[in-house]
Amino acid sequence: MKKFFTFLCSVLFLILLSPGPLGAQDDDDKILNELEEDRKKSTAQAVQMNDMSENVKKQLSSVPEALKQLGDSKLNPASLMDEKVVLSLKEALKNNPLKTLPKEEVRSLIFEKIQNQKVKTYLMNHPKILDTWIEILQDDKALPSAVGIFLRKSDLKLYGFIWLGLLIFSWIFKKIFFSKDWTFLHRLFMSILMSLSVSVISFGIFYTMFYDELSPAVKIIVKNWRQRNI
Repeated sequence: MKKFFTFLCSVLFLILLSPGPLGAQDDDDKILNELEEDRKKSTAQAVQMNDMSENVKKQLSSVPEALKQLGDSKLNPASLMDEKVVLSLKEALKNNPLKTLPKEEVRSLIFEKIQNQKVKTYLMNHPKILDTWIEILQDDKALPSAVGIFLRKSDLKLYGFIWLGLLIFSWIFKKIFFSKDWTFLHRLFMSILMSLSVSVISFGIFYTMFYDELSPAVKIIVKNWRQRNI
């Protein structure tokens, strides 16, 4: 009996040490090959994403350099009055490197560039607004068209006079029609209503004057706003 038990243990030991049937071995090799292929694909995609990200950062950093060559180290209202600066910026935005990146990558770049923690927190808490800005940044026309506003200097001056005229009209209207007998809350309510009315009229005039430049970005904003409320 002891010999038989020893024999059974030996057979069991040999079975456990055996590599298994040929078919099972082939299946294991197939699985290992598939895992290796997936690993290679993942590595290649990671390298491609990293190269793409570095290329984007390089192209974005070349915009300030191009402005420096034109005599401006940074963008400000004064530099945007220079037609050469605006044309350079417009051309850079037309070749927008962000449009080829996934949204997650653009989102990371945005948070990397934002220094104000309050703005970061606000965007984190309002993902729809962030997605809207990402779509505007990646759009072929939105930003290049909007920058074109600064090429229409005469129209900007005209709008400046219109805006000033609206402010004067608002002040005169309050002087004539706002009664001193009104309560504080009544006066406050009417003042807010007047300010909102002037703001809406001012924006309406501005949008009408610069419709071609603003409409691509506004269409994206309206589309996302409708999706938000569906």
